[in-house]
Amino acid sequence: MESVSFRRVSRNHNVGLRHTLEITLRILAPPSRRFATQEVLQKTACRDDESAGGVNDSLRSESTRLLFPFPGFCGKNDLSLKTAFQTADMTVTGQDAGSRFLDQMRRYSIALFSTLTATWIRMELDPILESKVPFGLFFVSSLLTAWLAGTGPAILAAVLSLLSAAHFIIPPHDSLLLIHASDLVSLWIYLGVTIAAIMIFNQLSVQRRISENSARENARLNDGLMEADRRKDEFLAMLAHELRNPLTPIQTALDILEDGPKSRQQAHALQTIRRQLGQTIRLVNDLLDASRYVHGKLRVKLSPINLVDAVEMAIEMSSSVIQERGHQFRASLPTDPVIINGDLARMSQSISNLLHNAAKFTPVKGHIRLAVSSENGIASVCVEDDGIGIPQELESDIFELFRQVNSSRSRREGGLGIGLSLVRHIIAAHHGTVEMFSDGLGQGTRFVLQLPCLDHKIPAKPSTTTDLNMSNRCDSPESSKNILSESEFTSLQESSGRKPSQKVQPSVQSKTASSNRRILIVDDNVDSAEMLKLLLSMEGYVVITANNGIDGIQLAELNIPDVILLDIGLPGMDGFEVARILRRLPEMNDIRIIAVSGWDGNEYRELSREVGIDHHVAKPFLPSDLIKLIEAPNCRGIGKAVTLND
Repeated sequence: MESVSFRRVSRNHNVGLRHTLEITLRILAPPSRRFATQEVLQKTACRDDESAGGVNDSLRSESTRLLFPFPGFCGKNDLSLKTAFQTADMTVTGQDAGSRFLDQMRRYSIALFSTLTATWIRMELDPILESKVPFGLFFVSSLLTAWLAGTGPAILAAVLSLLSAAHFIIPPHDSLLLIHASDLVSLWIYLGVTIAAIMIFNQLSVQRRISENSARENARLNDGLMEADRRKDEFLAMLAHELRNPLTPIQTALDILEDGPKSRQQAHALQTIRRQLGQTIRLVNDLLDASRYVHGKLRVKLSPINLVDAVEMAIEMSSSVIQERGHQFRASLPTDPVIINGDLARMSQSISNLLHNAAKFTPVKGHIRLAVSSENGIASVCVEDDGIGIPQELESDIFELFRQVNSSRSRREGGLGIGLSLVRHIIAAHHGTVEMFSDGLGQGTRFVLQLPCLDHKIPAKPSTTTDLNMSNRCDSPESSKNILSESEFTSLQESSGRKPSQKVQPSVQSKTASSNRRILIVDDNVDSAEMLKLLLSMEGYVVITANNGIDGIQLAELNIPDVILLDIGLPGMDGFEVARILRRLPEMNDIRIIAVSGWDGNEYRELSREVGIDHHVAKPFLPSDLIKLIEAPNCRGIGKAVTLND
C-alpha cells in the first residue's frame, strides 16, 4: 500500500510536469502548429505508470518536434523561443531530479523491508519447519515486491532473500559458506525460478496496464461515437424538417398550377416538375427510413393484407419513372388474393424500391417484368430486368447501406444506395427473405421476395380488362404475355381504384360541403402557409393564417375555427404547446387539430396523441388526402394520429 501512495505522488508530479509544459507550448508554439499541442499532451497522458523522468523526456522530445519541426529551422525569433523553452525545460528537470531520487529510494526500501519481514517470520517458524520449505516465504516476498515496487526492486529482493536463506536458514545457520553442494544448487535454482517468476509477473502487469488503458481508451472512443451518433440523429431529424418544409409549398403550388387550362409545353413542364419533386420526396423519405432502421426505430404494423394490393400500389408509385425511361413493362398478377401478415404501406414501398431500381439501372427502352405467385404456403414476388446487372464481387454486400454498383462521380443513375437495404430490413420485419440473382455486368438482375402466406380468405377481385400475365423466368406455365403501354398503366391504376395523378380537383360538391368550414393555418413558413391557404380557398374554405404559436392561439380564440392545421416546429412556442393550451379552453374541445409538419416519427406521433392532436400529417403531403381529413364526418379523432405518406 505504501508503494501505491508512492505512485500517486509520482502521478501527481507527472500531472504537474504536463501542466507546466502545456502552458509553455501554448505560449511558444507558432500559430500554424498550435493546434498540435493537444496531440502532444494526449501522447503522454496515458503514461502515469512511468517515472517522472520518463514522462519529462517524452514531453521534451514531443515538444521540441512541435516547436521546431524542420531541421535548421531557427530564425531570430525562433532562437528566443528555443531559449525560453530550454529555460523552462531546465526548470522542470531540476524539480524532477529530487522527486525521482526520492521515488527510487522508496521503491527499493520496499525490497529491503519485505526481505527482512520474510526472514524474521521464517526464523520464528524454524522450530516447526526446520529445513523444510526454506525459500517459500522469500519467494512470496519477492513477488509482493514486484507487485508493489516493480521489477528492479523485486530482483533486489530475490538476491537479498537468497543471502538471508543461505545465512540464517540453511545449515550451519551462521555463515554464508555452505557445507553441501546440493544447497548451493538449490539456491541457484531458487534464484532462477524467482527471477523468471518476477519477469512473468512483470509482463502480466504490463499487459494488464495496457489492457486497462485500452479499455479506458475504448470507453472514451465509444462515448465519442455515441455522442456523434446522437448528434447525427438530431441532424437527420432537423434535415428532414428543413427539407420537407420547402417541398410542401412547391407541391401545393404545383397542384394549383395543374388546375386549369394549359398548353402542351406547360403540361410537359408541369409533369417534369411533378416527377422530379416525387423523386426528391422519395430520397428524403428513404434517408429518414435508413436512419430509423439503423437505430431500430423502423416499425411495421402487421395485419392480414392482400399482397396483390401492395403490388398494385407499387406499380402505381413506380409508373412515372418506368414511363419516363420508355421501358416495356410486363406483370403477372393472380386473380385470387394472396394473403400475408404485413404492412401494406411498407410492403408496397419495398416492391416500389425494386421497380425503381430496375427502371434506373436498365438502359432506356429496356424490359422490366414482375410476377406474383404463391405455392406451398409461400408467397413470391419476382422483379426482373435486362439492365446493367451486378458484378459477382458485389453480390454479397449489395444489400448493405449506401452500397452502389457504380459509386463514381460520373454515374448517371443517381440515388443514395439506400433502397435495397431498406427492402431487406422491411422484408425481414415481415419474416420473409429477399434474394438477388445476376449473371454479371450487362446480364440483368432478378430479385425474388418470399413471404409466408396466411390462411385468411378474402373474396377474389373481379378480373380487370387489362391482362397482366407475363412470360419469363418468373412465370407460371399457364401465364401469357402482355406489354403495358402508358394507357394501359392508367387503365391498371383506374381499375384498382387509384389515379395516376392525385391532384386536387375543385368541384361543386366539395365547395358545397366545405363552404361553411373555417380553417386556421399556423405555420412559420410563410410560403407554405400562403400556398396552402390559396389552394384551400379555391376549394371554398374560409382560411386565415398565423405565423407563430401566440398569434395562432389569439386568432383561434377570436374566430373559433372548425379545423386547425398546426405546424410543430414553430419559433418560441412549438406546436405541441400550442395544442396543449388550446385543448385547455372549453370552446376548443370540438375543434379538429391536424398537425402538418416536417417532424415525423413515432415519438412525434406519440406526443401528438398526448397533447390532443387528432391527426399527424408529415410534409410534404397530397392536398387531396389533407382535404379528406378536413371533410371526415367524425368531428374529433383524438388518438388517431397518422402520416399520410407512409
